[in-house]
Amino acid sequence: MNRVKIKKDKKIMLSGKELDRYMRGAAERATGKVMLLMLAATCDELELDENKMCDIATRVMRYSQHMDKHVVRLEDLRKTIEKKTGVKIEGGC
Repeated sequence: MNRVKIKKDKKIMLSGKELDRYMRGAAERATGKVMLLMLAATCDELELDENKMCDIATRVMRYSQHMDKHVVRLEDLRKTIEKKTGVKIEGGC
């Protein structure tokens, strides 16, 4: 019987800054995909047309810019949603 030799991956050493950069990039890609999926599913469920979908996407981007500029925090949005609807949203900020 011939045995197959499996090459082990090389270990990679990253500095804290490099690791943060890779993690930030991965998070941005994942967030972009999730946002598109959520937007598409919401528009399908509510039977919104393409114009409304674009309006929502524009508003989401504007809210994102407010968060980047520290005008509003995710925690503020969570509290507002919970206060108005009783729905508590969990997750990291």
